[in-house]
Amino acid sequence: MAATEPEVSVVIASDRVSTLLPECLRSLKDAGGGPAFEAVVASGEEPDAGGLGFPVRWVRVGQRNPAVRRNRAAAASRGTTLAFLDDDAVAEPGWLSAGAAAIGSADVVGGPDLGPRDAPYGERIADLLLF
Repeated sequence: MAATEPEVSVVIASDRVSTLLPECLRSLKDAGGGPAFEAVVASGEEPDAGGLGFPVRWVRVGQRNPAVRRNRAAAASRGTTLAFLDDDAVAEPGWLSAGAAAIGSADVVGGPDLGPRDAPYGERIADLLLF
C-alpha cells in the first residue's frame, strides 16, 4: 500500500545540519495541528532525523548556495504546497495550519523573516529594515 502523499512539503536548505537543523525540525514537530506534511532537507550532509513523527527526506546538494538547495529540495518535494523554512528558524505553533488556510485564498503567502537570534548586530538591523 502506498503512503499518503503530504499536502505540504516544508523545504529546508541547510548548511548547519548538526547544529541548528535539529531544533528547526523539532519545531515542526511541536508546531501542532495543520495538514499532513513532509520536510525535505537539502544539504551537503545527511541529517539525523529519526523519531520526529513526520517524514524527513534528504536531498544531497554539495553547493552551499541556499537558492540552489531550495530549488533542488522543491523539485524533490511531493506536497501540493511548498513551505520554506530556514535551518536557523523555528516554526511557531500553528505556522503550517495558518499558511495552509491562507493559501486557500491566495497564490502566494509569506511572513516575516526575522533571522537567527544569535546573528551579528548588523544582520539583525538589516532583517528589521527588510521586514
